[in-house]
Amino acid sequence: MAVTLVQIAERAGLSPATVSLALRNKNVGKKQFSSKTISKIHRIAKEMGYRPNGMATSLVSNKSNAIGVLISSLSFGSESLLDGIKKELVSDYSALLCIYNSDGENERSKLDLLMRQRVGGVIAAFSGDPESIPVYRELVEKYDMSIVLIDRAIPGLHLPVVRYDHFASTYQGTKALLSLGHKRIRYASVSMAQHLESTQLRAAGYIKAMQEAGLGDEIRVTEEMGYKEWTREERIKLIASKILDVWRKDTGVTALFVDNDWLAYEILDECGRQNIRVPDDVSILGIGDYHFSSLSYVGLSSVVSQQQKFMGISAGKLLMDIMNGIPWDGKPIILPIEVKLRKTTRVVL
Repeated sequence: MAVTLVQIAERAGLSPATVSLALRNKNVGKKQFSSKTISKIHRIAKEMGYRPNGMATSLVSNKSNAIGVLISSLSFGSESLLDGIKKELVSDYSALLCIYNSDGENERSKLDLLMRQRVGGVIAAFSGDPESIPVYRELVEKYDMSIVLIDRAIPGLHLPVVRYDHFASTYQGTKALLSLGHKRIRYASVSMAQHLESTQLRAAGYIKAMQEAGLGDEIRVTEEMGYKEWTREERIKLIASKILDVWRKDTGVTALFVDNDWLAYEILDECGRQNIRVPDDVSILGIGDYHFSSLSYVGLSSVVSQQQKFMGISAGKLLMDIMNGIPWDGKPIILPIEVKLRKTTRVVL
């Protein structure tokens, strides 16, 4: 026989109405339930094996037992990200995946789709398109949608965000290259939009490390911005070629610090075509440390900042907590980084 709200209420010593509101996360703030009470109700419900009627719940709350996951593209870390998110979802929830292909208009269309699907919450990677910001604001302020951002915040919106320490990734990465004796280091960045939080923090980390080393006059930045779907084969090849063209003209640069392993792979390939020896002619350091980076035939030196499963776990847990009435503490969750030097970097004298 199915467990009822009345049975849960009797065991918790609370009214059925209180239990119903807490389990459906309805008007929790107005009723001022404590997080302890909410946690107690959910714990007892889980112990008793309570399973809500999904159809009835969605009709009453106008929300389904699903969350939306909105990301720019399917890349090396996407599967791990989704695995991490699903690991934290309670058994009654499922994840609906939407891909917007680095296009702000498509991002807004996918947000509208998720709203029409009445998802209970959204985990999203913001595109950087300013026109999408009012849509996110409307979902939060008008429709009371729970949203957790991954990888970067949205300007002007104080929303929960889970990201890696973008500043530290380039700050520590640059210091690692400096410790190998490199003084002329070019930082190469590619992004959908220049004003993305991640883009700005990474540039700042590189600049700070160079300035602290007394090399402010040696700061070199190559920025390739505004590339939608920049990972597409023809576009990433063009960007890699542009970066190497700049490197060739800037005599004396001994290291390229590339802000994405995916782009670094293409630069390595282009180096092979142009008979540029890595690391003898130029050392290369990436960011992401994707699975391929550690393979012996690649051996790409990289900054670990894209372990997507940990980001998914953190984002999934945070969203579930918020949807269960546990308030966000207002602080971003910033995940640590680590520099791993392999065969694409060398000591210079």
